[in-house]
Amino acid sequence: MKTNLSLGFIGGGTNSTIGKMHFLASKLDNRWKLVSGFFSRNKKSNLASGATYNINRSRVYDSLKSFIKNEKKKLDAVVLLTPTPTHYKILKDLIKMNLPIISEKPLINSADQMKKINKIFLKKKKFIKVTYNYTGYPILRELKEIIRRKKIGEIKQFFFYMPQNAFVSKTSQKIKPKAWRLKDIEYPNIFGDLGSHLINMCDFLFEKTPNKVFAKFFNHSKYKIIDNAYFMTEMDKKIFGQFIISKTCPGISNGLELKIIGTTKTVVWKQDNPEKLLFLNIDGTKTVFDRSSAIYEANKDRYNRYKPGHPSGFLEAFANIYHDVANEIVSKKKNNYTFGLKSSQKISNFFDASIKSDNSGKWIKVN
Repeated sequence: MKTNLSLGFIGGGTNSTIGKMHFLASKLDNRWKLVSGFFSRNKKSNLASGATYNINRSRVYDSLKSFIKNEKKKLDAVVLLTPTPTHYKILKDLIKMNLPIISEKPLINSADQMKKINKIFLKKKKFIKVTYNYTGYPILRELKEIIRRKKIGEIKQFFFYMPQNAFVSKTSQKIKPKAWRLKDIEYPNIFGDLGSHLINMCDFLFEKTPNKVFAKFFNHSKYKIIDNAYFMTEMDKKIFGQFIISKTCPGISNGLELKIIGTTKTVVWKQDNPEKLLFLNIDGTKTVFDRSSAIYEANKDRYNRYKPGHPSGFLEAFANIYHDVANEIVSKKKNNYTFGLKSSQKISNFFDASIKSDNSGKWIKVN
């Protein structure tokens, strides 16, 4: 299988934390090589990023226009890493490159943008993937198969939580969040930052998303935006769940937790211990499960860069996503571990219904 697919970055300079993560993740399995980019509108930061990423100076561009003009026939894919509010405009320009696009999540931040992007990309049958890194954890991929095989029985309830302290920590008091994160234009920013992950993981694990929602949004920080959201959901008229997202929980850096209740077992996964699944059995016993216990997916060589007992973490999860996208580009066959326009549309539909619910105080059907 072809290795060292060539990659170009739009955004993702060294002054952005997510840029470094994408760079490292793309390199980990020797499937990709970053060879060019327009990393920042700030000339100094743009050049410094190119140097840090060891990019030939001639392939570090000072505008999107020059990047597209010179790189459209040289790359295997382009990665979009700019702030979410800029995605729509840049995506329209990237159509000209006729290349696979890998986008940092979420893809867009409004229903109108989603509709227009669908019209553009579906008409031209363009390849676009959105990176939701938590689905790259090997043990979550094992859990997906466990659920599919009904090893915890029929799903009855689910509780997905993502509390953080981003707006109340000592760090946030010293270093102000970036300006674009402090404006709720179209969808509230917390929807894209946190909520989209939970809906995506619901789609990933259950292969479906809620069809009804009752939502409530509120503010608990000094920033005059929505920084907390609760969503009660119904799926298939018999499965009930809850999504909770927050940026105002003192002492919690990233409290991502999934709890799924079946007819025979409850399973719990926490991001701060990503190698472990805790099964609470119907007889009252508890079972801890990790990669060394895996039999369906997480035991595969591709996930075991080092033997079980030495945790596979956030970076490796991101690398798994890049591995999946590379496989799909080379084989031209879709796999179950990448997400594109269809998934983004589901997330957008859920947000649309949630906003209507918050405004009306009623349960709203999700399109």
